[in-house]
Amino acid sequence: MPTKPHKNIKSKLQEAIEKSTKKHRRKAKPLTRKRVTYCGIAGILFGWLGIHNFMMHRPKRAFGHIIYSAITFDMFAIPLIYAAFVVYQCRHGKECIDITSYDDTLNVVVIVGLILFITSVIWGVVEGIILIANRSRFPVEAEPTK
Repeated sequence: MPTKPHKNIKSKLQEAIEKSTKKHRRKAKPLTRKRVTYCGIAGILFGWLGIHNFMMHRPKRAFGHIIYSAITFDMFAIPLIYAAFVVYQCRHGKECIDITSYDDTLNVVVIVGLILFITSVIWGVVEGIILIANRSRFPVEAEPTK
């Protein structure tokens, strides 16, 4: 009859996994008032990219912000590029594509995409202002590490 290992004893594989993850894990810089101020400024300037969320150690929110910005930017940029391409072809004597049947659809997509992208920009600016306004919750200096 095989013996069962004791529950408190870790296997060598588990110990090796824990050791390797501890070794490669970088310690995040502590959030001080100065760092939060930088995060707020980054939020105001580049908030639509989600950079300030990376700086605040919120990667899930940052990736969500980047994906939202990319989708909304594409919604208004791609139809504008397509319309510019059609106009360019027509003006330079090449075959003209008749887009009159798509005019209303293109206009709606461009306007909706632009409005959604503006919400992404406003979202970043508001988060940056909130970070600067609430920076008093954070310590002035970083606590020494042990």
